[in-house]
Amino acid sequence: MVRTILVPLDGSAFGEQAVAWAALVASRAKAELHLVHVLEPLIVGDPMTQYTMVDVETPEEARMYMSDLLRRHPEAAAARNPILAVLDGQVTSAIEEYCKTHSIDLTVMVTHGRGPFARFWEGSIADSLVRGLRMPLLLVRATEETPAPAPPSGGFRHILIAVNGTPLSEAVMPPALEMAQQFDSAVTLLRVIPPHAEGFERSTQPPPVEEMHLHVKPEERPTPERELDRLAATIRAQKLMAQPVIVEHDQPDKAILAEAKRLGCDLIALETHGRSGLARLLTGSITDKVIRGAECPVLVHHAGVKSHQGEKR
Repeated sequence: MVRTILVPLDGSAFGEQAVAWAALVASRAKAELHLVHVLEPLIVGDPMTQYTMVDVETPEEARMYMSDLLRRHPEAAAARNPILAVLDGQVTSAIEEYCKTHSIDLTVMVTHGRGPFARFWEGSIADSLVRGLRMPLLLVRATEETPAPAPPSGGFRHILIAVNGTPLSEAVMPPALEMAQQFDSAVTLLRVIPPHAEGFERSTQPPPVEEMHLHVKPEERPTPERELDRLAATIRAQKLMAQPVIVEHDQPDKAILAEAKRLGCDLIALETHGRSGLARLLTGSITDKVIRGAECPVLVHHAGVKSHQGEKR
């Protein structure tokens, strides 16, 4: 259950575009909203400390920036117990520690920066936050429009949940369905499978013994259709609309983005278990491409990791 929401801010109007989305979710979930700004010294221990932030250079200016934040964002001021915090230190580690200390359940931040802020939010810091924060993240596509368009009042009306037939990929369903409950969203379950090669079988080799289901009747053996129907039934049991969709495509990220656009989805939810280096290359590339290509917000959940919600409730 989402009870605490965090928005990391860099001192720019660009970074603040996440505030309205976070406030919208907070109002539906009746959650506590934390707005956090981190001052990162250029040289740790330098008595003439300078900071790397975009529009904020000193602790005094940081406090002034944060004190004025709620005036600029009345929707955040209207949230339950909005909390403003200025932290000092390395950005990712400071935010990670804050999340642990305050048991943050959801982080909302912008992505797809343009102009002078692109490197900050799409570079190593944003990348580290996506991979380091151990709770669901709602990533919002930013815009150069001034002022930025407000989120639709109805929130997320149609959520696409991408799964791949493994229990690991289904771990995104609890946070995605909680979001669906809050906004009474319709849900599409998407499974992308490799396309049929004309004139050839999918494989000339028999499946491994553990996947052959030797003691299961043919009509009971798992198939993509049966697996999606099973998941759809669990969603409908929560009084939500659920539609299973199977698409053949050799590039899952492109299929996910295309289906989200075709169906008019306003939120994509999927797992990630890539971290960095080789792990990212092998397991995180689909998520990365979806995040960077999505025209709507993306809800990312870290597979195989107990969330703060599970730890504290």
